[in-house]
Amino acid sequence: MRKKLKIIIPVIVILLLALPPRFSNLGYSNYYGDETKALYTDKYLTPIQFLLNQRKGPMQFIATWGMEKITGGYSEQFMRLPFAVAGLASTIFFYGAVSKMFNNKTGFIATLIYLSNGFFIAFSRTAQYQSMVHFFSFLALYLTLIGLQSASNSYNKKILGVFSLTLAGISAGLALLSHYDGIFIFIPIILVFATKLSKTKNISDKRNLTNNLLLFLFMAALIAAAFYIPYIIKGFFQENTLSYLQKRLNGINQLPNNSLYTFYVYNPFVFAYFLPVLGIITAAKSFLNRNVRASTHTYIILVWFLIPFILFEFIFSRPGTHILNYIIPLIIVSAIGLEKLSAIPNNKKQQSLLYALICSALAVGIFYISLIFTPSVNKKYPWEDTNIYGINLDKIDRDKSQLFLYGFPYNRAWDKIAEYLLGPLPVEKTRNFETNDNNTVAEFYLKPLTLFLEAPQYFIEVEDSQEMQNAKSVQTDIDDPFYYSKEYTIFTPEEKTINIYRRLQ
Repeated sequence: MRKKLKIIIPVIVILLLALPPRFSNLGYSNYYGDETKALYTDKYLTPIQFLLNQRKGPMQFIATWGMEKITGGYSEQFMRLPFAVAGLASTIFFYGAVSKMFNNKTGFIATLIYLSNGFFIAFSRTAQYQSMVHFFSFLALYLTLIGLQSASNSYNKKILGVFSLTLAGISAGLALLSHYDGIFIFIPIILVFATKLSKTKNISDKRNLTNNLLLFLFMAALIAAAFYIPYIIKGFFQENTLSYLQKRLNGINQLPNNSLYTFYVYNPFVFAYFLPVLGIITAAKSFLNRNVRASTHTYIILVWFLIPFILFEFIFSRPGTHILNYIIPLIIVSAIGLEKLSAIPNNKKQQSLLYALICSALAVGIFYISLIFTPSVNKKYPWEDTNIYGINLDKIDRDKSQLFLYGFPYNRAWDKIAEYLLGPLPVEKTRNFETNDNNTVAEFYLKPLTLFLEAPQYFIEVEDSQEMQNAKSVQTDIDDPFYYSKEYTIFTPEEKTINIYRRLQ
């Protein structure tokens, strides 16, 4: 019973900490630009055409299409629900995977750091692929560790091992179908296999392990190939993805990338950095200490960190939020260090007390970062200077670096804008528009009106829009050949002003 409680209690605590920020008022925000691209709105395309005509795998599109079928619409809350569920589930399998690789204390500390990171809350509140990549990736790693643990025992456990590794391959394939970022989970999985093979002396066991690895890779390839083979053969990769990757690589016509600033915007409470950074320093000191032998799994985590770090910081010019791919293993490194720190006292009671203090401090960080993404608490950050429970947060510097923002509370009353422009007005009154907000978002909410970039009939001016640079403005000078007059004003729940201008000439 005590053993079961040791498993159940951490899981319950993790769920209680993870659930509120991921599900609280999930439908409050208007869609961010990329979210609308995940919706199957163009019914002139067949479902297969829609899925193939994308820059990435089909999982996020299937999820939103499924919710549309169930609910009969494109409600922000319901479209985001599968991603919130995936984000919640990913925390459990992250805990399970790290615990299997190291121990329960390291797993729990790592999960608390994971929960205190704003990136993972933001993407759980966004109808985008990230939370699905994390869910399927951590599930694949966890199942791999279960499978390898069982593979060399009794016949029944060997069957369980084969079954687990089959499911692990399917999960890894689904991670790839969620996004190309799913490839990074293959780093620790293949290294875990390689480590096990190098330590196995028995030829029969080596053969079984090799077969298990091939089984895993076959299942992952089978699942991924079902989509990517026609995607590549029919030219969709070259048409939709190649140019996008080139832009990410060279960063032409974009503000410079600053990964530290991106990280800071999603994690603005600097005091919460102390323990994770201390953990990284402690782990590094232990790793460099010749008298202390690091575990093989520690080396695996370091390789998992280094490959995406080099790729996104030295090869890609615009990694954006893809820095998550090296932050995840870095979180585990930090947890390794903090667990070692908690074990420094010789007395077991003191060790338990220090461990409890570390966990409590991390829980405080979770509480504060959760407030950032809770609409009932924060309706301003990162768009304007904000004070949350006595802590001042600076608004984003739009000219500092290229930023990709998702998941923050953002309501610019696009439903009310649509009510006005699509309401009981003469048909000839509403034909086309332009806005200083995201064009993709505007087109979604204002269908069937047409986006028109040259002297449109209506200009929608949104205060603190989600556009990062080159903000458009409206011409109200009467001497201008195309001048506009303010026709209607809307005030949002965030006390922002939306002005609708109409061209008079």
